[in-house]
Amino acid sequence: MYAKFFTMPDGNTSFQNLFLFATDQIVYYEYTENNSYSGTFELRIAFKKEWVKALKINGVITIDDDWLWITDIKYNGKTIDLSGMDCKGFLSLRVAVPSDSGVTGTEGYDEVEGSTANCIKHYLDRNLIDPADSERKIPLIWQANTAGLERDSYMAKYESVENIVRTLCENAGIGYSVVGRLAYSNFLFRLRAGTDRSANQSDRPRVIFCSDLGNVLSIEYEHDISNYFNAFYQEGYGRVRRSGEKNISGIALRETSVSVNTDSVSDVEAYVLCQVEENVETHTYDLNVANSSGYGEKYFLGDIVTVRDIYTNNYFSAVITCVTKTYSSGQRNIKITLGKQKPKLLNRIINNMINGTIQRR
Repeated sequence: MYAKFFTMPDGNTSFQNLFLFATDQIVYYEYTENNSYSGTFELRIAFKKEWVKALKINGVITIDDDWLWITDIKYNGKTIDLSGMDCKGFLSLRVAVPSDSGVTGTEGYDEVEGSTANCIKHYLDRNLIDPADSERKIPLIWQANTAGLERDSYMAKYESVENIVRTLCENAGIGYSVVGRLAYSNFLFRLRAGTDRSANQSDRPRVIFCSDLGNVLSIEYEHDISNYFNAFYQEGYGRVRRSGEKNISGIALRETSVSVNTDSVSDVEAYVLCQVEENVETHTYDLNVANSSGYGEKYFLGDIVTVRDIYTNNYFSAVITCVTKTYSSGQRNIKITLGKQKPKLLNRIINNMINGTIQRR
């Protein structure tokens, strides 16, 4: 396993001319890749003075096919610790700046309709790829793609571009990636449509995880509703129910209050929808799979696969939403997550801060 280090391209100089150094002296590496939003990594390498001098915040690392963005550097004379996000994290740096819309009711919003791919391309073009303000530009290019829904729409108001893309992707059942192009000086954004490899289909080889088959080392299942809200109170407007939920009462009814500094009903509704998106019922299987299970060859992030729960003998088919790869002491481990993940508290707080939806008391 080799790690290659580069400085961040500016759109004019190829990656080959930005190369710093490469090493196989990797002490520890862990990378969590998510299907529809940015992932995180930690990398520990041996210490060398020339490497410390060369490394820069906002630098780029490639390990195998992983493209990583450095946001933190630590060293102690024995090792160098690097951490950050994958290159999907670039989308979290920009918000959707509203357009000058002449449509009544959309003032102050950036609204788009079309296919999922065209909706995503619209927000990327306006805020990262070709923004009116050149200082907002990030060296990113779009790969033509038809993945997603034929008819889609979105309405944004100073919302994180990453959150917009995540919402559109998850609604359409697709994912995306951002990878560097070594022969150029930019990064490629491409949508990714998963393949159904579950036990429910017969068009291609099935991927079924079960300890009896020797392809999974351990299985952990979690069903969570602790953060599930379906009723909201906001002064001046009374209770706002979650759309589609009917006849909820008693212990099943979970309430919260919102504090939005606006008199606009549409802004309150947008806030509520954001909260509902972040607080949903989750069914998740975490699998520690064998290295011989075929990840990267027989199945991939975003595919639909099946797990047999040996404790209940139930079969559960879902999208692979997350993959964590760990390398330590020469050993490789792979953990995959099936189903919608439970939001982590820290991630929810960060997302709320980015999206401007932190509740103020």
